[in-house]
Amino acid sequence: MDMSLYANRPRPTGSSPKDGTLAFLPDESVVFSPALGDSLGATPIVVPPERIHDLVLPTMLGLLEDLTPGSTVIDEFLAEWERVQVLLGEPESPAWRAYGEWFYFPADARLARFAPRRWHRLALQVRNATLMAVPGLPHDWAAGRARLDPAVLAIAGCSVGSNVLHSSTMLMRPSHVKVADVKDYNLNNGNRVRFTYRDLGRNKAQVCAEQLHAIDPFLGVSVYDTGIDAQTVERFIGGDPTSGEPAATLVLEETDDPPVKVCLRQAARAARVPLVMVTDLGRVVSIDVRRFDLDAKLPMCHEVPDDVVLALLEQYQRGTGEREVFIEMAYAFSGRDEVVAVTDFREVALREVLTPFAGFPQLGSTAGMAGGLAAWIISQIHLGHPVWERMTFDPMRATVTCKGKCQ
Repeated sequence: MDMSLYANRPRPTGSSPKDGTLAFLPDESVVFSPALGDSLGATPIVVPPERIHDLVLPTMLGLLEDLTPGSTVIDEFLAEWERVQVLLGEPESPAWRAYGEWFYFPADARLARFAPRRWHRLALQVRNATLMAVPGLPHDWAAGRARLDPAVLAIAGCSVGSNVLHSSTMLMRPSHVKVADVKDYNLNNGNRVRFTYRDLGRNKAQVCAEQLHAIDPFLGVSVYDTGIDAQTVERFIGGDPTSGEPAATLVLEETDDPPVKVCLRQAARAARVPLVMVTDLGRVVSIDVRRFDLDAKLPMCHEVPDDVVLALLEQYQRGTGEREVFIEMAYAFSGRDEVVAVTDFREVALREVLTPFAGFPQLGSTAGMAGGLAAWIISQIHLGHPVWERMTFDPMRATVTCKGKCQ
């Protein structure tokens, strides 16, 4: 099964048998005909003018603002810009209509034209490209892109994980991402996740994939909407040559299911793939990094032996003292000192103080901060910079605490 073929994925148009086709009508409507065998069916779809969007000019004008005169990139771009201006002189010509890449978005029955992949992806990178540098080569954006372009992020958990997903994608512009979550969005996710009314009651991984593709349909996205388990974890991390799904270069573990947390760590370690987890502890953000790519003998959790974690997992699965065991597992994954230190969070999370609300206490501001900080750490790992095994950020006290090795 090809995990990129989720129901509402954008459909490309073109000459390939896998592409849909377009027919332009005199009233400015466009008829989209799905490819043979597409789950959308064989009936052509008429898209009215008000549901057609053209991103070519916003893309090219943005590049015109941000490219430096005299550079080789601007010279290449100006040749393309001149071509676009000539085509604009005949807006109904087949050449102009064929320019760029058209995609049909079935979720809201809209059609959008994007600039060619080269220019679209560049426009999404120009503002941060020179700050994403490899060690020893400051401002060398080409060297940075050589590390970030091949990145494949595998993200399990799309609540706080969605913040990391979007921040990492904006920061790095990787070639491919994988999103996994078996749950649907409910309104109580709205304090830490960005969505709209039409996303509620729908699978989290599918919603995140649609959000990513709405701004970049060239991004490879694999959707694991049945979650991660022993049957899917190997493919989630190692890829699938049959469908062309690439292997992950990094795993972000953002689930709240102890068996899945252990499963992901064991599989990432076996595949020698680094794993990152970010935890929101009230106002505090804690980030754990397991560099399994550098050391396949690392324990699954920072400063906690595997046998302790596995013993706790066995108790949890037997249902023995479930809540107490869950708390001990949280300490194992996130750090006892880190959890205990945030008093107001600990008192509510561990039910030392009873409140009317049974859900795990979380702040949207912390989730946003967690997304940005984790995205930066993930980018630095790909660029080759050393990072600490555990970093804890407390904005109220203006402190950053680092533990373990910096590698």
